[in-house]
Amino acid sequence: MMLSKRCEAAAKHSRCRRRGGFTMLEIISVVVVIGLLVGLLLPAVQAAREAARQTSCGNNLAQLGLALHAYQNAFKVLPAGTTSEVLPVENYPNADHHNWLVRILPMLDQRALFGQVAWTHSSYDPVNRSVATTELSLVSCPSDYVYFSGNSIQYSSYAGVYDGQLRPLDEESRGLLIANRFLSRDDVPDGLAYTLLAGEKALIDSQETDLGWTSGTRATLRTTGYAPGQEAEQYGDPSEDSYGSEPPPVYQPYGRYKGDAAYDPDAESNSEAAEEDPMADESESWGGYFDEEGDWVETFVYPAPAPPEQRLRPGGFDSRHVGGANMLWGDGRVAIVSGLVDAQTFSQMGIRDDAMPIRPLLED
Repeated sequence: MMLSKRCEAAAKHSRCRRRGGFTMLEIISVVVVIGLLVGLLLPAVQAAREAARQTSCGNNLAQLGLALHAYQNAFKVLPAGTTSEVLPVENYPNADHHNWLVRILPMLDQRALFGQVAWTHSSYDPVNRSVATTELSLVSCPSDYVYFSGNSIQYSSYAGVYDGQLRPLDEESRGLLIANRFLSRDDVPDGLAYTLLAGEKALIDSQETDLGWTSGTRATLRTTGYAPGQEAEQYGDPSEDSYGSEPPPVYQPYGRYKGDAAYDPDAESNSEAAEEDPMADESESWGGYFDEEGDWVETFVYPAPAPPEQRLRPGGFDSRHVGGANMLWGDGRVAIVSGLVDAQTFSQMGIRDDAMPIRPLLED
């Protein structure tokens, strides 16, 4: 009797053990459920990451705003947007083009880098190579992406506002960061709180004609004459071209910039100077040039120059963020401005003296 009960218990235990595994249908069901959960959560994770990047981008602009205010407190003026002997300013390396970002380096705790700037040479001169090729995280939006190599110039995701109209940059521009002029508060009748100072430019042409974060051209100075994103819609976005895993084509200057041995200030263009320079043979000068004494001088990588018909084309603001571009007001406030903003309203935001303060229209 006792043995029979033991056999029955053993048999029951054996059946329970056999039923302890999962069937194929159960496994498939679990995998499907997990897949659905991942599919639902992944977009949320990506959105959270983008929100964090947008916040970080806004913080970068806020830091630039603090540095600009520190500069103004120290010198009672805002820095010049750029210095240029050639006016209006072209998106072309034909002048000094030392810009506002370089001037505020000490206020960004970059005194050592500021000390490397050779102000008597153009920003494109090889003596300023170490500055132009220095990567500053503060001038790069986390959502921007560009190809980078150690000897190439670095790009800025941010640009100062030089005007609110679609006109080239010069000394008569009506923004806060203009050519050859250091503006005081008296030059801003609309008030800093009602005038845009800087914003995102999304690096839409960095792979094509952007001259780098030290260049006071379209690379770091833009107009609010375009609503955010409107320039890319009108002219296309070169950064969306497919280059595969390789960076886009670049050229290396042969020293034909102001301060370089082969630079010809009387030539109509660098190409003309190249034709007149017997030492500018491409096969011998790729990556540098021979100076007047025959010594090799190494240069560094620059994008191909903008074609003549595009050198005076104003640049607009844009962003890779969803919802709009981060913009910096003259009083240090950072706000997101949508690409759907009224074009005339956005244009007025960049003008310092139109007697039409419009910031209250954007208050939260």
